[in-house]
Amino acid sequence: MGTPFELAVRDDLRRQIPNLDSDRSWIIENSLSVSRFDQYRHLDVLDNAVKHDTTLRTEFGREYRVVPDVVIGVERAGSEPLLHAVISCKWSMRSDRVQNVRPEGATLIRHRRGRAPHFVVVTCEPLPSRIAAIAMTTGEVDRVYHVTFDETQEAVAKYGTPLQRDTWNEMVGQGRLRDYNSLAATLTLT
Repeated sequence: MGTPFELAVRDDLRRQIPNLDSDRSWIIENSLSVSRFDQYRHLDVLDNAVKHDTTLRTEFGREYRVVPDVVIGVERAGSEPLLHAVISCKWSMRSDRVQNVRPEGATLIRHRRGRAPHFVVVTCEPLPSRIAAIAMTTGEVDRVYHVTFDETQEAVAKYGTPLQRDTWNEMVGQGRLRDYNSLAATLTLT
């Protein structure tokens, strides 16, 4: 479900965001390197140096290269576009891979030059514990947006264990987990 899910999120945001904010010229793409945007242009210089120097390649690897599932940029007259948001799309979160998202957010923060983009996760994951592993972090991820928020909330309330209910309520109460339907409006506020 990975690529179809990414494309569905991208296409949905392409429909919504320009209608919510037509004053900006939006770039909404999937699988586009962050080095295409002003805050991360320098990564192409770093990449070129690393490719041609084994010592640098050994020291730095290529962990700084980020090609997100969905990027949202804003065109700017006379300069490079600004990366506004990065969206990691996870249909579900396997317990052994749930933490893969956090290094992507940390890399975006660590390697930027200028303002940090929003970094959010969109998911359909039904288990509160797996969502919490990403939502209840220390700042690598702004927020998790759930595609089936209402249905999952109802299922957790009706069938979840006390721990699952508490976890879900804590994530929602702290603003760490929101309905996907609020994502486009949130992204156009800033």
